Amino acid sequence: MSTEGQVIREVGQRGLADLGYKAATFVAAGAEGAVFRLDERHAGKVWLRKKHWELEALRRFCDDVHAASLPFATPRIFQISPLPRMPDYWCTVEAWLPGHPLCPMEAPRPTSDQALDCVVEVVAALATVPATPAMRSLPVLEESAAPWKPGEDFHAMLRRLVRRRVAAADGALRGVLPDLDRLTQGILQALESLPTAPDCLVHGDLVPANIMVDDNLRPVAVLDFGWLSTAGASAFEAATAASFYDFVWPVGRELEERLESRLLRRLGYSRRTGAIYLAAMAIASATYHSTDPDDFWFKWCAGVLMRPELRAALHL
Repeated sequence: MSTEGQVIREVGQRGLADLGYKAATFVAAGAEGAVFRLDERHAGKVWLRKKHWELEALRRFCDDVHAASLPFATPRIFQISPLPRMPDYWCTVEAWLPGHPLCPMEAPRPTSDQALDCVVEVVAALATVPATPAMRSLPVLEESAAPWKPGEDFHAMLRRLVRRRVAAADGALRGVLPDLDRLTQGILQALESLPTAPDCLVHGDLVPANIMVDDNLRPVAVLDFGWLSTAGASAFEAATAASFYDFVWPVGRELEERLESRLLRRLGYSRRTGAIYLAAMAIASATYHSTDPDDFWFKWCAGVLMRPELRAALHL
């Protein structure tokens, strides 16, 4: 566990005890904070950086997702509280979701067709949920405001996000991507060329650890909305989910390609469209954790942006 993770674990344990949850047990810590089991029905999350208004926006987002009656459980936030004696940290009390992860972050990915089909079922189900105003009101990548402007479509929002994120991380990105200007322009032009479609719910972080399954690998819950959750194209969700599946333990790209083929057949988008969305995600989020060229996420995103097939999709 990182030093930051250890700190938020200790802060969370003390703060939850002050709120009356003296039996809270630590479950996991990640980039956004720490998760605790409060009782049989409730989880507590202690957030590293999120402010009250962001958590209220997330609560409205989760309420809309829950109202869609998906075939699996999704998060619900029942309470938002500052931690006593530590008002810079906020805690949410949420529903405890059933199941176990399709695959923990630190474990090799399951290779069975059943595991891959589980991801396809989740992506296809999310694509049935129409976008709502709350889904456009949630900040992404821990920015200070929601990314949408009134009346714009998903591609316009994504182009502005790419421009903003590249401008903020120009020096770090240029160090590993010498043709950054040409690459950025290629992504912006490619996004502009894509046809518009009705926006749906986008989770944005469908790694196997965020898909909870039963003993038969059927999805029973999806958790951790918020990192890149928004309204958008189902093909964006599909392209990122396929690439996220094996990014921690990559064995070539065989698993990614198998999952991508299944998603292409189920959702009906083109391989080029998927590559464009993947490029936009990678360049926008590359410096989310760090601008250090040795940072794992930074290196992975840079590697994605140098893939020959992605460059070909961008006509570079």
